[in-house]
Amino acid sequence: MSTIAPYVNDILTLAGVLAGALGVWHAARLKTRMEARNARADDDIERHRLDGEHLKMLLDAQRADFESIVKPLRDDVDTLRKEVRELHSVIDALRARYRVAIDYIRQLLAWARPRNSESAPLPPQLIADEV
Repeated sequence: MSTIAPYVNDILTLAGVLAGALGVWHAARLKTRMEARNARADDDIERHRLDGEHLKMLLDAQRADFESIVKPLRDDVDTLRKEVRELHSVIDALRARYRVAIDYIRQLLAWARPRNSESAPLPPQLIADEV
């Protein structure tokens, strides 16, 4: 033991230095792994943010395209609705005039038949059921 005793201090110092170096290497390795993991997480977050922005841009573009297509269609539908309302008004007015004309023809026939039943004209077949 006496031959090793002078070297024990050096051996312990060397062992301490090696243990410290190994500890520093291990800590650096863990730190590098954590930094890489954090960098990947940051990249994923950034990728999701960019995907979100990309989707927003796509949706905005689609919305603009949709509006450019739908706007003329809406205008056409509004125009057609207006025309339908006008046509309904015209049809209602024509129906009212038709009713008045049929009533007048009935009155004329009622007036003309007692006076001269042979010369009273027959109503056209189209309206014969209504007169």
